[in-house]
Amino acid sequence: VLFLVDGYEESGDPSDTIRMLREAKSDGWLRGEIIGLIINNSQWIDDERPCLCYGMRGVVDLEVAIKGGERDLHSGVNGGLLPEPIFDLTALASSLVDSSGLPAVAGLSDGVSNLSEEDLQNLTAAAQQMSVEKITRRLGLGGSGGPAWLQNLQSPGFEALKRTWVQPSISITEVGKGPKHQHGRHIANRASCVISIRTPGQKGEDVVSCLKQHLKHEFGKRRSCNQLEINTLAVSEAWVTKPTSKVFCAARAAVADAWKMDESAVLAVREGGTIAILPLLEAELGCDVVQMAFSQASDAVHLPNERMSRTVLARAVDAIA
Repeated sequence: VLFLVDGYEESGDPSDTIRMLREAKSDGWLRGEIIGLIINNSQWIDDERPCLCYGMRGVVDLEVAIKGGERDLHSGVNGGLLPEPIFDLTALASSLVDSSGLPAVAGLSDGVSNLSEEDLQNLTAAAQQMSVEKITRRLGLGGSGGPAWLQNLQSPGFEALKRTWVQPSISITEVGKGPKHQHGRHIANRASCVISIRTPGQKGEDVVSCLKQHLKHEFGKRRSCNQLEINTLAVSEAWVTKPTSKVFCAARAAVADAWKMDESAVLAVREGGTIAILPLLEAELGCDVVQMAFSQASDAVHLPNERMSRTVLARAVDAIA
């Protein structure tokens, strides 16, 4: 058994990990037939049902910046004399999605495969575990009603999983407007944001091209004297494996045994997140992969106060062993 610890998952730079894997091969640490690859990442769709993950979306990160004049200006002296960078930026950002949160970028979904029968069965089974109350709690909405699609659909769990498993999404993950001024009300001469696009199967370069075309078109409509800058920060491809492979079936049996449940109760799921190294490891090793997810939905994965249940951890050790 070879343990590979990858510290680059969040940065999206897998080069060192692939290099170390090749060194392990050449030095004899990794030899013979490779049976399978087990990844311990991802999370459950709730806090009750263990899940095995067989697919994740890719991601494209773009920095979009609007540059005005040489320096910041005073809002009282110069406000209203020119288009301010922050207004150009917010106009571009708001053009990316519709009122329900779905992408409004033409051509973004080109290249996305239709739902397979296997995906449909797995999605339907997982959706039965997701009530409106669970979804609102997961989204941190408290007592509010939430988006319209959540209230108006007969199967909101199905819609929620479809949106995160097999559809693209667009988020703004960072916003910047230059230094904060303690005195005076200033107009920032530069405003920027990071656009993060989750991709369920499109080629990264096609997504970059599609977003750039959309942003340039929308910016041109504003007839602004400011300058638009777009930089590609990261491109990682989607990953999907077979939920019927030997390693996946073995993992399912192991999880079922550790949790004292029937194998059919262990859900096969896809996830909306991304692990940049995963498709590269699969190709490098030439073997089947399974993600044994041991984080519950309430564990605040990648957020403040991230945690893990001691009970789940103990059973996870049994399952892997």
